[in-house]
Amino acid sequence: MKIAGIIVEYNPFHYGHLHHINETKRLTKCDILIAVMSGDFNQRGCISIIDKKTKVETALNNGIDLVIELPVQFVLSNAEIFALKAVEILNYFNVSEIVFGSESNDLKLLETLSNTTIDYSVVKEKMKTGISYASSVGEMLGDLKANDILGLNYLKAIKKINPNIKATTIKRNNNYHSLEIQDISSASAIRNAIKNNIPYEKTTPIRISKPQFNNKYFDLLTYKLNFETEKLSRFYLVDEGIENHLKKIINISTDYDDFIDKAINKRYSRSRIERILISILLEIEKNIDFNSYKIRILGFKNKASFLISKQTKIAYKFKDLKDELYLKSTKLYSYNLPLKDKQELLKNELIFPIIK
Repeated sequence: MKIAGIIVEYNPFHYGHLHHINETKRLTKCDILIAVMSGDFNQRGCISIIDKKTKVETALNNGIDLVIELPVQFVLSNAEIFALKAVEILNYFNVSEIVFGSESNDLKLLETLSNTTIDYSVVKEKMKTGISYASSVGEMLGDLKANDILGLNYLKAIKKINPNIKATTIKRNNNYHSLEIQDISSASAIRNAIKNNIPYEKTTPIRISKPQFNNKYFDLLTYKLNFETEKLSRFYLVDEGIENHLKKIINISTDYDDFIDKAINKRYSRSRIERILISILLEIEKNIDFNSYKIRILGFKNKASFLISKQTKIAYKFKDLKDELYLKSTKLYSYNLPLKDKQELLKNELIFPIIK
């Protein structure tokens, strides 16, 4: 039986994601397709625009056989850790092939570049000129785009964890940074359309009635940065005295978007700042053990049930997780929602996995 894996965020699920699933099945001819998915927050530090339960159901309804949650501490990490832990989880289930989207769709080039040693001192110098980390690395490796850079990290992770896993790329059908609504639009474009009341319905098979955005955290962050400043340096990703920079900026900002726009500078990109802010709100300690975690099953089809039976590292029920970050994440996700919606989200957190 052949098992293939993909790494996803579905923020939100759109027709490009459906193409990814269908192409993965066509190219790998797999019997089981596993998705490792971010939950309440994504790798750019954004809250998921739709709730976790909706994401899981959508994945299962559109061709995924097993959905696994990537722990939030890995989601908020840099691309290297994000990729390493996602591949680590897929390897646990004996996947023989991992398929990812790529702007270049040139696997040979990416494999060659994955052996390149990056001079991070040069990256830091580029960042001082206002170029983001991803763009700085991309320039050093031949002007690579975001998904190619993430793909490099998947390839490095595969070499480190299990070189026998085959990597396959598919061509991305949309511009990662474009905010234009098309038949196959980027998730960024769809989120932007929803935020600005622009029709988006042709881009996704789901309807988003209660979209979530980071702007709801402005008051909470104002409190945290002003009244808990001394303990902020204990938290994951909070380095170089950035908490003082953030405190200064939030007190001259009118709302969340204004705060982020003012906080961005040559040292700190938008995604880095937003990841740091979510880490602060979740109070993820710097000394967290990244090697001690349970693999959380969010949903599966009956044909994939054999993969999760009698596995000691797998958490089938919420009580098996023994990790307060999952509950903290859900509580933060539900922050500022009406009581009924908050209770519904907390209830959903306890009912996983969804079985189809």
